[in-house]
Amino acid sequence: MKLRSVAPWRKHLTAVWTAAWEQMLKFKNKARCAGVIVCIFAAFSSLYGILAFARGIASVSPNIVVIMADDLDLGSFNKMIAESLMPNTVAHLIDQGITFTNAFVSTSLCCPSRATFLTGQYTHNHGVLSNNPPDGGVVFFEDSSTLATWLQEAGYRTGFVGKYLNGYGTNLWPNSSKDDPGYVPPGWNDWQALIGNSTYQVYGYWINDNTTLIQHGSNESDYQTDVLARRAADFIAESEAVDAQPFFLYVSPLAPHIESILPETPDCEGTLWGKTIRPAPRHVGTLPPDIVLPKPISFNEADLSDKPSFLHNLSPMDPRAINCAETQYRDRLGSLRAVDDMIGTIFDALAASGELDNSIVIFTSDNGYFHGEHRLVGKVFAYEEAIRVPLLFRPAAGTAPSIVDRFVINNDLAPTIAELAGATPGVVVDGRTFVPLLDDPSGPWRSRFLVSHLRPFSILGELPIPPFSAVRTSPEDPETPNKLFVAWQDELDPIEFYDLTNDLYQVESAHDDPFYEAERQRLDNFRIGLLNCAGETCWALEDDSLAKNPLCDIELNQVVYTNRDKIIADVARLANPTPDPANVDLRVWFEDPSQGNELVVKEKVLNLLPGFNQDFGPWTVRIVKGSDPVGVFELKCRLQDSVSGETLNLDVNPFEIQ
Repeated sequence: MKLRSVAPWRKHLTAVWTAAWEQMLKFKNKARCAGVIVCIFAAFSSLYGILAFARGIASVSPNIVVIMADDLDLGSFNKMIAESLMPNTVAHLIDQGITFTNAFVSTSLCCPSRATFLTGQYTHNHGVLSNNPPDGGVVFFEDSSTLATWLQEAGYRTGFVGKYLNGYGTNLWPNSSKDDPGYVPPGWNDWQALIGNSTYQVYGYWINDNTTLIQHGSNESDYQTDVLARRAADFIAESEAVDAQPFFLYVSPLAPHIESILPETPDCEGTLWGKTIRPAPRHVGTLPPDIVLPKPISFNEADLSDKPSFLHNLSPMDPRAINCAETQYRDRLGSLRAVDDMIGTIFDALAASGELDNSIVIFTSDNGYFHGEHRLVGKVFAYEEAIRVPLLFRPAAGTAPSIVDRFVINNDLAPTIAELAGATPGVVVDGRTFVPLLDDPSGPWRSRFLVSHLRPFSILGELPIPPFSAVRTSPEDPETPNKLFVAWQDELDPIEFYDLTNDLYQVESAHDDPFYEAERQRLDNFRIGLLNCAGETCWALEDDSLAKNPLCDIELNQVVYTNRDKIIADVARLANPTPDPANVDLRVWFEDPSQGNELVVKEKVLNLLPGFNQDFGPWTVRIVKGSDPVGVFELKCRLQDSVSGETLNLDVNPFEIQ
């Protein structure tokens, strides 16, 4: 007995052959196509061009460069642009590309956010929940399938330059090699990674240069951002010298992140703003004196009584603390000038190699940063300053400057890059490609997304903060537009709620306002669902235009023929992409469509939580005991509402026994 799936690929292959035949007929003139082989080659060459055009990518795979700043909040970036202090960024990226004005991160912390960039997954799916063990850092990142491996498998030469994941090179975890200084993760052809705690200083740092460890000194030429820029340019030149494959380059400078391992500055010891970052020597003192620390209504927030009680211990900023925050702010901006020079260096290298018109360049940050808003420093919280980041996208050969205002999150970068490269993700991605937005910014898109930090944390080691999860909605959300709902794992202060249309700076939580009760409940349901989601279930919970019924996907696994009567079937996935619990009856059966006979039936009553998404099988079933069936059969899976009896989802998998 042989088992063969009757798969839908047949009709796709038929379509391909039909298209190829039609193309071959166009070359029937013998003068133009002498011989069958030449005709077939011409036909498929033409077909390839059509398919490439339909995919919206060039027939030659583009080079892709990603530049990711560290802790760069959108406000600081916009200030530098407005003051004309990042001319390379404006000339090469903004004036020749697309600015995403509503770009966010789903976790505002370095290591979880960077793991999301490399996988396209929410933190609850990639498992890097914090910066350090036992539930975060580089040793807890599954690096066997990442953006680097996907693109390498698609034929790309891959290169990394700069800060990787927190804990890399520290060599503190005895049961893992991932934090060894000489470790090179899978998927990278060229590896230039900052090592250990030296990452967090702009002089005297170490670099793993393809397993050779190199220390840089304290000369002006050793300034970290400049060294990384030169190494990025070298990678581009080396790739052009080979010129046999497209390249993917991921560049990650420390700036404008503070030099966190250095001592506090003497004038600011004991404040939350005691540390800073040194700008490049050529930029010291060049920031105009009228650039001062922004002080919106949320700055040094006067009344924190609407905030969770654990924030009430944050003392108001006194004049000394404000001066220190001002110094840190200006130094951070000063360090960005070298990042702008880095962008110029990379574009010069692309032009010199002749690759500029075939290179996509993306600029962004791993998370935002507080400069005293709500009396806070750092990131992590779900407030706007922490989760909003810059995102610039320059397509190959550039384009007229434009703006996209839809909600894009860092989960989307990996699937977008994979599509542009013609690569296949090796994991289930929670983000979605934003390539459709490049052509039609008004098309269907997400209405909300999850923000979370799922482990306890602290503000600079001083103020303990419990975990939280939150939902941020877009202005297009049909029932809860432009809201933030935060649920804390704290019995005293479980929630925050902000209407950002009326409270842009989030200074008055409406968590106990009865006017918003229905919206709070709706967003809490979505929050629970998003915390359980994976892949398309996340998309459905984020996007009101997608189907909301629970799903049942079934697959035929194998035949076990020892007793001539067993088939093993997998209920490959059960999912509830809705914000509400679902009481369902699951029914799985084999059917002979020619007779209409149900050969085997298995049933189970289930309660699917919002966002439920996981494998459910395998189930071992007997098709017909003691018989030897031949023909086409169907494996079916149905979810039915337990109360109304309505069929919510039906999946059919035909197979043939020969």
